[in-house]
Amino acid sequence: MPPPHGGSRLEGGFVYKGQFKDKYSFVGIYNMREPQYLVTDASIVRDILISKFNNFQDVEYADMTDKKKDPILGNNPLLLKGEEWREKRAEITPAFTQMRIKAVYPLIEHICTHLKSFILKTDGHCVDVKEMCAMYGSDIISSCIFGSDDGALSSGRIPIRESGNKICPTSSKIKYFILLIQMIPSLKGIFKISIVDKSVEKYFVNLLKKAIELRKKSKINRMDYLSYLIELQTKKNLTILEMTSHCVSFFIEGFETSSLILTFALYHLGRNPDVQTKLRTEIEETIAKHGSISFEVAQEMPYLEQVLMETLRLYSPGVYLRKTCTESCELPLTPTKMMPIEKGYNIIIPSYSINRDSRYFEDPEKFNPDRFSPEKGGTKIYGDKGIFLPFGDGPRKCMGMNFGKAQLKAGIIAVIEEFEIEVDNKTPKEFVLNPKEICPGIMTSHCVSFFIEGFETSSLILTFALYHLGRNPDVQTKLRTEIEETIAKHGSISFEVAQEMPYLEQVLMETLRLYSPGVYLRKTCTESCELPLTPTKMMPIEKGYNIIIPSYSINRDSRYFEDPEKFNPDRFSPEKGGTKIYGDKGIFLPFGDGPRKCMGMNFGKAQLKAGIIAVIEEFEIEVDNKTPKEFVLNPKEICPGVVGKIWLRFKKIKG
Repeated sequence: MPPPHGGSRLEGGFVYKGQFKDKYSFVGIYNMREPQYLVTDASIVRDILISKFNNFQDVEYADMTDKKKDPILGNNPLLLKGEEWREKRAEITPAFTQMRIKAVYPLIEHICTHLKSFILKTDGHCVDVKEMCAMYGSDIISSCIFGSDDGALSSGRIPIRESGNKICPTSSKIKYFILLIQMIPSLKGIFKISIVDKSVEKYFVNLLKKAIELRKKSKINRMDYLSYLIELQTKKNLTILEMTSHCVSFFIEGFETSSLILTFALYHLGRNPDVQTKLRTEIEETIAKHGSISFEVAQEMPYLEQVLMETLRLYSPGVYLRKTCTESCELPLTPTKMMPIEKGYNIIIPSYSINRDSRYFEDPEKFNPDRFSPEKGGTKIYGDKGIFLPFGDGPRKCMGMNFGKAQLKAGIIAVIEEFEIEVDNKTPKEFVLNPKEICPGIMTSHCVSFFIEGFETSSLILTFALYHLGRNPDVQTKLRTEIEETIAKHGSISFEVAQEMPYLEQVLMETLRLYSPGVYLRKTCTESCELPLTPTKMMPIEKGYNIIIPSYSINRDSRYFEDPEKFNPDRFSPEKGGTKIYGDKGIFLPFGDGPRKCMGMNFGKAQLKAGIIAVIEEFEIEVDNKTPKEFVLNPKEICPGVVGKIWLRFKKIKG
């Protein structure tokens, strides 16, 4: 059955705001070769999530894995279907009652004291709030779920995140699998894969085993998530893998989402001093009235709730909800026309777009907590219309919603009570969603372009430059002499002066020759043309074909460079023509060439030269014996990284 309106092949993100928006409640799109539905009018959202829940009770990717292939996600209520989902959800729902959240709230308050200590240590300096909130979230998860102290806020490390990030990895295997089932939808449900890496499974299983062992030995009677799991194990005879699956479910739903929401809340409070002041006043008045802010008292603070809800509106934990039709039904296409939805089709609810739709929210891009004031009906009037779904809705609504709100409110109170927040000028005024993250992480497109072109490449080139200076003491001595003579002449090395140091340039260019930032350049023919196949024969290149320029191999080709594997900066000496003679022949392209040449080339060279000067001026470099004499390229990296590590020793030069 074709999707409505001829099966538009537009991508879902564009369709929502497109020509169908005010005509139909939903439209048809293609996800590769798979026809799907996209909601364009929130009026049918509650039909899908609540009134017709039995027709849409499963989620789209439920068939990706199973309990045999992947016991962690295969047992997870997030992916389970039908009766299995009902059973598992019924098992775990009692763990999130108000009574249990109240019982663990002192643990959350204790972690809030660590959060305050962390901020105090910064002594007014700029803080990476996203990282700080991730540490806070990590300590909450560790304490309230595993009954242990992760110590992230005190140590600056987030051990649980390092493994947690691998729960849903973006490996090539998973990407190709998703691509395959999108191209051949009939394969869905036939082939299963393991999503969670076995090392991650082992990490969380061992973490839970240790937590259970410690709890039983200490005989602590704490009414937390761990104690509930232990009770559940006794009642239901759960395996350790089933218990771990429940813990991972909590981690997936709670850690990254809560960390990001707290980040955005603090950001907007910093951007809106009037909102921050109003919230602080509410906090102070509440403390004056009650002495302190307990779990119950925090629920009675209307402006705190408004601030949190407005943050959740702008940054809903899920960009969209994806539901599968499990039983054929009809949905209203227009106010007067019903459209059949057949079993097996997926329907997408773009909650992020709905939450920012001017049809539903006045001035939707503005951070305005007052839109959720009790006088205006709070969140209920929006939820009843299906236009505010930060935790989903219906029977599959997020189980940890109340716990998540509790930890977020506690974190906001802890910060605003004692600190004034200002947004540093380094922070962009406008955010762009990170397409690689399921939760609405942020980036700025130009900054990411800069990061992609500059960070990894510059780090690797500097690494290789220092390595070869360590391997070649004569080159290192010659460069140090140039640095010392330049400082003696100019007093210091400014940006302009650094450009006048020929041997420094030669060292950097020789490093770039051996380790070109890109292993190859890939170009697409946009207009048919001819290229010389031999000196006497032309060959047509048709539009649409790709051509690969293997720059890494060209830079190490003995036809173009004498003794190409040797690190020899003298080949680029001014007397021999520098880099120009090689560039003119098209055999030295560390930054590409032509109109699409790397824009950040000069900045990259400047930071690399500054780094080399800083080290060589004051330290002698030696290569440690642990470092291999010959490198093997890492096939998993786009930039020419190597397998293994590069170990160097730095000896301070006596002044």
